[in-house]
Amino acid sequence: MKHKINIKHSCIVIIIVFVASCSNKKSIFSKELSIINNSFLEIIDTVAYKYHSLRPAPNGEVFNNNDSLNITIFYKQTDLLKKKTNIISELNKQNNVANYSNYIKLINSYVDTSENFINVDSIKNTGRYRLFSSHNFYSYKQAGMIGHVVFSRIAFDEKKGIAIFFITVMDNIKVGIEKLILLKKEGDNWKKYQEFTMDIW
Repeated sequence: MKHKINIKHSCIVIIIVFVASCSNKKSIFSKELSIINNSFLEIIDTVAYKYHSLRPAPNGEVFNNNDSLNITIFYKQTDLLKKKTNIISELNKQNNVANYSNYIKLINSYVDTSENFINVDSIKNTGRYRLFSSHNFYSYKQAGMIGHVVFSRIAFDEKKGIAIFFITVMDNIKVGIEKLILLKKEGDNWKKYQEFTMDIW
């Protein structure tokens, strides 16, 4: 009888731990999407002035047709840990590396490899840009689109008010840029602290 009670108790504990873990992950995913939403217009930038594509004109009159402001977003965040070595190397080679010590500690302690799917409807801070989901990591020559954006998972520390992630921005022709983004929280808002170009094509 005691054996059966212990098994039942163990099952209940496992279920509680599992539910708590799922709830925690959901909370983290939600915070990451909130960070993306909060800083979206500040981190989306022009990748190809030659083609005047993905120009940062969310509230301006550069485009006369709103359809020319359509952007696709890759449907899930990519694995940030795959970029860990590159991130640490990039930050360590800066002359003012001391300014990035907290970011280096953050990425060194980051271990999450789980997937987070992006609901583009949750990104509201888009100005005049209109977002559409895409299952293609590389999306070129899409009818009615000016570009494509891929976000990585985000390592963040709310107590220190810092966040770090990768973003890949492509125009709709052939040009793309991969950037390392560092954010700092100011009040309730996440602001771009620094960015580094990691690759361009």
